[in-house]
Amino acid sequence: MATGTELLRAPDAATGRPAAPQRRRRLRDRRHARRRERAHRLRHVEVDVHDRQRVRDAVERSPRRGVRSRPPPRRPGLQAPTGKRPSGEKLLTPRAAVRQALAGLKRHGLAEREGFDEALADTEPGTPALVQRLDRMDSFYFLVPFERRGEDATALVAVDARFGDYMQTLAAPPEGLGLLRPLERRSLIERIVGHTHPLGGRQGRLTVRPEAYSIYPTLVWRPSLESLSPFAPFHMLTVGDRRIFVRLDGRVFTSLQTHIPGI
Repeated sequence: MATGTELLRAPDAATGRPAAPQRRRRLRDRRHARRRERAHRLRHVEVDVHDRQRVRDAVERSPRRGVRSRPPPRRPGLQAPTGKRPSGEKLLTPRAAVRQALAGLKRHGLAEREGFDEALADTEPGTPALVQRLDRMDSFYFLVPFERRGEDATALVAVDARFGDYMQTLAAPPEGLGLLRPLERRSLIERIVGHTHPLGGRQGRLTVRPEAYSIYPTLVWRPSLESLSPFAPFHMLTVGDRRIFVRLDGRVFTSLQTHIPGI
């Protein structure tokens, strides 16, 4: 009859794998072997970090498909001017948002950069649209459109509405359609009020009556399957404890899908 020690060392009858103590010993040996191999490799690739000139020359002489490599820069790149920053207690005015957008475009030289030069050529800033983020506390930004007379906006500049920081710019392709703009209030009401909207699943349908709805004063946005870009926010209407979202292209949603990993 087998002893307790022999039973522990015997292979598992169901899987044929070694018993638990043997598996742990093998895993430990493999970890030690990997550490020794890693230390061995590091000893053979050590570089004298104090000999910076020799390292720099070696990098410059190493061709990569005919292109000479450059050493890393010694000085930092262009820094934003250190002026007086708004406290964030009050939101910027639309006029101040336009000033910050123009300053950001000038600081980053986007008017001369390929891909943005055509979109910004001969344009004037239009009326900024205020957007509130639903996934962050007290977070707002302005979308400042740049447009030509009688045409749709060809560029949108995002500016932080509390602190005035330049955020990013979206340029329309030269041969594409103009960028989206907020809907007129009348058009928004015609799409929602007096209609019945499905809620999805078994929740039924929601009827929006003229006497029982309200339009949120700003645009809203959060990352979702319905909009992955902050340049495509929503109008939001409330009906009781329900929300209805109308994207700038006119699509209507009774909820935003935010449960997908990565969003």
